[in-house]
Amino acid sequence: MNKTTLISLSVAILVMLAVVLVLENNETETTNQLFVPDMGTNLDDINRVEIRNHTDQLVMRRHTNGEWLLEQAQNYFVDVDRLTVFLRTIAAAQTVEEKTAKPEYYPRLGVEDIVADGASVEVGLFWSNQNNRILFGNAQGEYRYARVADQPTAWLIDADLDFSLDVRNWLASELVNIMETDVLEVSIEHSDGESITVVRGEDGAYQTDDVPEGRELKYSAIVNSFGTALFNLDFDQVRPASNSEADAVTTFQLSDSVRVVFSRVLANKEDDNEDAANWFRIQLASTEGQTTVLSATEIEALRKATEGWEFKLSDYKADQIVQRMEDLLSAEE
Repeated sequence: MNKTTLISLSVAILVMLAVVLVLENNETETTNQLFVPDMGTNLDDINRVEIRNHTDQLVMRRHTNGEWLLEQAQNYFVDVDRLTVFLRTIAAAQTVEEKTAKPEYYPRLGVEDIVADGASVEVGLFWSNQNNRILFGNAQGEYRYARVADQPTAWLIDADLDFSLDVRNWLASELVNIMETDVLEVSIEHSDGESITVVRGEDGAYQTDDVPEGRELKYSAIVNSFGTALFNLDFDQVRPASNSEADAVTTFQLSDSVRVVFSRVLANKEDDNEDAANWFRIQLASTEGQTTVLSATEIEALRKATEGWEFKLSDYKADQIVQRMEDLLSAEE
């Protein structure tokens, strides 16, 4: 090997090393970086969140009073805990690997612009005078492909997100969670005159004096179901309160001064839609006495959540709240 050849080879090696170093430096600069760099410092300023795919869309906006509302639920309250986790996950997401900047490859990753039959989900984040639109694509284990909408490069990022577009999943749907031991009395008044009153005795069991003469309960503990109706009570749908009459009113007297009143909305006889059933207005009433079951904060939260609204409950919970005496009795012999 002559001197000229040796020098040429040395130069080539140095060039190759330089290229490797540049690539390594570029990778250091572009991976393990925040995917939306300015989001974390602006989390508290975000006032609107949009999630959409090619068929559905959700819009959550923060009211001037600080409450988050969901437009697709006629501006009912958003589950703030869920939304907070969702936003913080995006803010903390880091780039793992640069994938492609070629639009023809976007559909492979699911990060194409929203189009018919496309796989991408677009999340719009708005604060102050800024907005970011991010296209999230296919999942790869705990990672996901993503692309900022006005940028060409698609990335693999370390974010595991649930992009449900089911309205119910984003609502603050839990109404109350009251234990059976805190329900002292339940009374039901049906519009046809039938009434049932169930009282919790000193032994903790419920009993009723409304059993018709000559009839008996299916079993003595069947009336205990009245007391469990307020345990983990949530709703399936919500709508603004109507002026419709109630065909049944149920009052739960708690072990203190608080009463929770459910009025089942009378369904339109011409409406055979199953969604027309099991709608309730809920009213919270309390005296000036001491409250021990619900705190003052919980009472205020329940009032805010229910005033001016009607709620569709599950068939199971609705049946518990507006039971009929015949449902409790053994068959006549």
